Amino acid sequence: MFYVLNGSPRKNHNTAKILNSAMEGVRSLVSDAEFRWIHVYDYSYSGCVSCYGCKRIGGTYYGRCAKRDSITGLLEDISQGDALLIGSPVFFHDLPGQLRNFWSVFCTRISSMDKRTLRLRRSASLSPSSIR
Repeated sequence: MFYVLNGSPRKNHNTAKILNSAMEGVRSLVSDAEFRWIHVYDYSYSGCVSCYGCKRIGGTYYGRCAKRDSITGLLEDISQGDALLIGSPVFFHDLPGQLRNFWSVFCTRISSMDKRTLRLRRSASLSPSSIR
């Protein structure tokens, strides 16, 4: 499964168009590729709160986020996917807030996982503001 993460609040504008073009490129190389779109603005969550529940060896939540919200299962799915394609607009020389929160939780999750069980090996990021 290829996960396509749209970090734009606008589901069908420039970022989505670029992600669609990238998907066409992937399909030309991997004809049976399956894609799952994720629009970060469709989910309700907050960034990492540094509780370290995911890092306490032997703890209840070791290797996974202790917070339970709308992206809990999604983080596990992405970590087991074949690839992650991320698209984002640039707001004031930075990522949009909702994508930044998603990314902080995702990176914390990945860093605490047992690397032998982590399947995700490839990722790419795209931004419409970097294309002229």
